[in-house]
Amino acid sequence: MFPSIAPEVVVDEEAAGFLHNPDRILIECKGQKHYTDLKSTSGVVARVIEQNYIETNTHEIFVRTAIHVAMGKSRRVITDIDMVVVGLPVSLH
Repeated sequence: MFPSIAPEVVVDEEAAGFLHNPDRILIECKGQKHYTDLKSTSGVVARVIEQNYIETNTHEIFVRTAIHVAMGKSRRVITDIDMVVVGLPVSLH
């Protein structure tokens, strides 16, 4: 499980010499780069889940991040996925 934030990349942190978070993961989705990881933080931020959340870039980024983390933990490339279970600890009611 990882925090639900994936800020857009506005500065190439590696090129700029920012090495404060070596565990960050750079994910590209539809031409836009985002940083995400298991320790991402942006302080206390109110979040709104859109009605079509599973169709958003943010959702895609988190799915890609989860696969990336799973490959890292298993130390192998995952080429086939039989099932993905995605859950959110929220309610739209």
